[in-house]
Amino acid sequence: MHIDNMIKNLMKSYVLKALPILNISILRRLSSIYPLLPFYHTVSDLIPPHLKSIIKIKNIYQFHADIIFFQQYYESISLKELIENKKYSTNIPPNSTHLTFDDGLKENYEIIAPI
Repeated sequence: MHIDNMIKNLMKSYVLKALPILNISILRRLSSIYPLLPFYHTVSDLIPPHLKSIIKIKNIYQFHADIIFFQQYYESISLKELIENKKYSTNIPPNSTHLTFDDGLKENYEIIAPI
């Protein structure tokens, strides 16, 4: 059993390292966990200087592609539904998703909100 856990942890670490380069459709096939909670720091065609050396962000075209994919294959749930599910073990669709955004960056308001 110890070796099984080591292999799982090793695979998990490789998947986590690969996440920035994997696209959403690949992640969907790799994960059976719901709801899927994609986490974006921001979206921009111009990488904000303060993020340039820290994280990789999606450009507007990539984000649009993600949104189209989610609309095709997932049912969006609200933050309220997500909290109720966690708190009361309510039922949510097996293909549910909830997009999340980190920080209060201006790109979230100027770019993401209109999309």
